[in-house]
Amino acid sequence: MRRLRAQDGFTLPELLVVLAMLPFVALALFKTLDTTSQLAPRSAEYANAVQQAGSGVSLTMRDIRQAYRILGTTPNSVTFLAVLNGVDQKVNISCDITSTAKDDSGQFLRRCVKTTATPTGTLPSPAVGQILIDRLIDGTATAPVFTYSPDEIVPTFVRMLVQVPSRGEGQKGFTHPITIDNGTELRNNLVGD
Repeated sequence: MRRLRAQDGFTLPELLVVLAMLPFVALALFKTLDTTSQLAPRSAEYANAVQQAGSGVSLTMRDIRQAYRILGTTPNSVTFLAVLNGVDQKVNISCDITSTAKDDSGQFLRRCVKTTATPTGTLPSPAVGQILIDRLIDGTATAPVFTYSPDEIVPTFVRMLVQVPSRGEGQKGFTHPITIDNGTELRNNLVGD
């Protein structure tokens, strides 16, 4: 008898209490997993939208940084001469081109498109250009992409500010816009030729 009393174990009431609590613990665990599975696509789309817009802004700034002459500017485009990948080129970056994507209200978004030609050649239509950034919220007269300092005529600094939806191309995701702000000094720009 002494041996049986010395054996530790659970009593029947203790086991019944644990079994009664087990469904609640499992439910809380599954609810956490369900919430995580719902947030994962949103987070993935957000990360994808940030990456796409960020790389487009970086490519644009890399090309503008190589400009040795600014030929023309508007609040949503810049045309310049630059040596890119060892080739002298005329480059136009336009950020007011209509995209195929729409916002929540059904309005078409915009995109940044890069076109190139020889320095004395005619630039092709933006329809055949390289898409740098798609799904721009800005790129309008009231929300321009480019600003120039000290002025648009002879700029020494170009700032690019873009806003894109945070939800990516899918319909799941966050609703706030992603803003990417970058700029570059035009250290190669010839002034007053």
